[in-house]
Amino acid sequence: MRVKISFPEKFCFQTEFIVPISYINYGNHVGNDSIVSIIHEARMRLFRKYNYTELAFEGKGIILVDAMIAYKGQAYHLDKLDIRLAITNITTYGFDILTLVQNEGKDIVHAKNALLCFDYKTNQLSALPENAKNWLQMLSE
Repeated sequence: MRVKISFPEKFCFQTEFIVPISYINYGNHVGNDSIVSIIHEARMRLFRKYNYTELAFEGKGIILVDAMIAYKGQAYHLDKLDIRLAITNITTYGFDILTLVQNEGKDIVHAKNALLCFDYKTNQLSALPENAKNWLQMLSE
């Protein structure tokens, strides 16, 4: 059974990414490993816009615990990808980021990443700090 990811009507963040030659595989298109890097880059750009990082999330960190990717098309060297993110499924401990990657209006990738709040000092799961949870809820509206 194929992965199906449904997107909300509203995305909270949009960015562009130009495909470098180093992301091209032997099939002459963007490799699956590079797609993971592109999704990570988009997530970091969202966090950076609001002065967050994966290690500085209101005194805690963020850890990726789940990744689903549905490949819908191909991208090539120097393609300008349109990447949109949506925040969903906010819980006590984490949230999901949905990622839509398009090339000239055509879907290339649908992805869902589940992230949990993590205390890297104690190496344990942590509840989302209230300010971070409020920020995520604002982005998801």
